[in-house]
Amino acid sequence: MKFESQVIPLKSTISDNWFYLLVDGDSCVLIDPVDPTVAIEAVRSRGLELSAVVNTHWHRDHVAGDDDVCKAFPNAALLVAAGDHDKIASLISTKATGLLHHGDSLKVGESAWAVVDTPGHTHGHISLQRGSDFLCGDTLFASGAGHCRAGDPKVLFHTYEEVIRHLPAETRFYPGHDYAVRNLEFALSIEDAEPTRSALEKAAEVVGFRSVVLKDEKQVNPFLRVWEPAYQDIVRSHAPEVWKSWSQRTTSSEETAFCVLRELRNSW
Repeated sequence: MKFESQVIPLKSTISDNWFYLLVDGDSCVLIDPVDPTVAIEAVRSRGLELSAVVNTHWHRDHVAGDDDVCKAFPNAALLVAAGDHDKIASLISTKATGLLHHGDSLKVGESAWAVVDTPGHTHGHISLQRGSDFLCGDTLFASGAGHCRAGDPKVLFHTYEEVIRHLPAETRFYPGHDYAVRNLEFALSIEDAEPTRSALEKAAEVVGFRSVVLKDEKQVNPFLRVWEPAYQDIVRSHAPEVWKSWSQRTTSSEETAFCVLRELRNSW
């Protein structure tokens, strides 16, 4: 499969993660290389020079490969999400050589990726954007959103409200996991009616790894539908007690619906 902007997806053999190799000319950067064997082979087999390893957030399934990869490529910088730096440092022995903040620019050869704050899954989660490509870590998945066990669903909602949903319609997201099948099943558990079922069935035809496009996700991703008043009503009627509980802690019906969905998905 050919991917635009030289984003090469890599599948971990030791977890259910997907991670990424960004390439420009002979230079490359690895994003969250949890599987060091796959990561090292991806660089060496292409004859590339690894300039950096980047961590979008602190979770072990995104940083566990750092030490082996940095040992294999001692000239590569280790650049980590600034807000998650302390937690990352507690999990690996390699010291970060740089911290990434919102608005920073990550150079890959002659190209540049913008660092975007996308907190919620963790306090300091970042994403990377270049043109229509958006490497989102565990912020957004196909038909789903990241859990908030180490974060805050209200914070994640504001990331969606202020960043994600306002991106151009053709924005292509590259997530850290493929949970599409389970997420689609959850979406149907909330609303099993036309045209939702047709849209979900169409999405299910291409499950397996894929980048996901914002305009399509707005039709099938429950967490991107909470701005629809009719969908808010569906969520409220589906779980009235959960809605009542969250409505006392949120400031809008959109935020309430988002947090209710995240709680329901946690135990679904």
